[in-house]
Amino acid sequence: MYPLYYKRMYWWKPSSFHIASLYDPVTLIKRKYWEPWRNLACSDPSCSRSVAPGSFPSLESYTKTRIREEYGTESLEEAGVLHLRERFSNLVPYDHEKFGDYPDLLKPYLDTIQHRIVYRNGHIIGRSDIMPILDRLDERMKQLTVDVIIMTRNRDEFAVATVKKLLEQDYPTFRIIVCDQSDIPSLQLKTMAAAVGRLLYHGAETRGLTVGRNEALSLSSADIIIFIDDDVIPEEGFIEGHVLAYVSERIGGTAGKIFDTRPWMMEPLPYEKVEKLNTWIGVIRRGFYVNRFLDIDAAQGCNMSFRRSVLEQTGGFDSRFGGSALLEETDASLRVRKLGYTIRYTPHAMLTHLAASTGGCRQPDICFDVYWYAHN
Repeated sequence: MYPLYYKRMYWWKPSSFHIASLYDPVTLIKRKYWEPWRNLACSDPSCSRSVAPGSFPSLESYTKTRIREEYGTESLEEAGVLHLRERFSNLVPYDHEKFGDYPDLLKPYLDTIQHRIVYRNGHIIGRSDIMPILDRLDERMKQLTVDVIIMTRNRDEFAVATVKKLLEQDYPTFRIIVCDQSDIPSLQLKTMAAAVGRLLYHGAETRGLTVGRNEALSLSSADIIIFIDDDVIPEEGFIEGHVLAYVSERIGGTAGKIFDTRPWMMEPLPYEKVEKLNTWIGVIRRGFYVNRFLDIDAAQGCNMSFRRSVLEQTGGFDSRFGGSALLEETDASLRVRKLGYTIRYTPHAMLTHLAASTGGCRQPDICFDVYWYAHN
């Protein structure tokens, strides 16, 4: 308690230098699981999370069990390296123009540090000493094949621009499947598909987003299926960002980072509320612009991916979601999670959503819009 006559001062943006991330990967992965292991090992009868004595006699035994589930490896070093990538995703580069040079007190220590942050595709992905292991793990992951599915309807100009930007991706094995539900088929996309081997143009036999997604899914044979809208601009490393998020078999789907041109879609949210579903009232919060890997309830349709085998186990997308198709991706994500899989958010698969005002699932009549909103 402070005397009432004390002046209260607020420090809204505390800044500090913390060197915990300079530990070796094995030490850091053990630190990640130390507190959960300690709680599990609690011998107090009142501890609700206590387990049978001897289940995990050491922190290392508990850590090895967890990394098999979360990182798909039994190597503490490999898991530690993958954990470091997740840990570094939330770092903010030091702004010399805003804060000036480093304090003189720190300079002698900074000069002796050999480890350096490594950037790739505009993201902090690791530390110089771990990159050989990280690159080896990434090359193994990039053996997964990818199909990027784009549903389009009466947005020829947007769809062509999206496909052109997507063709600039340097992922080794990917294909683009455009499922066109337009009133008049796109001559530009047909011409591009004839000239580009990795682009498949398909004139849809169906109308509606969910049935169209299922129709396009039937044309796919890849390991990973990425779904994007026809009015987006994918960033460099977009496909790779989705694929590298599948660090373990327990991850059934991923959601990428979205910069939306509509300001109300960029409303800040705390990490614990990003893409969390309120099951009482059926409302889901978005927030797909944070720089941290998270396990979430559902993906957003304009930037999401799934293991094809997992999505097929769920039966694909529910065709009863019509009109605006509101919450169709939420439903698909929840059915993936019902099978025991996790949906992972990755900030390394970023795109800009232009939110075109016409075409797609836009309803020209407000009455139809309200009807499908309530229906879905």
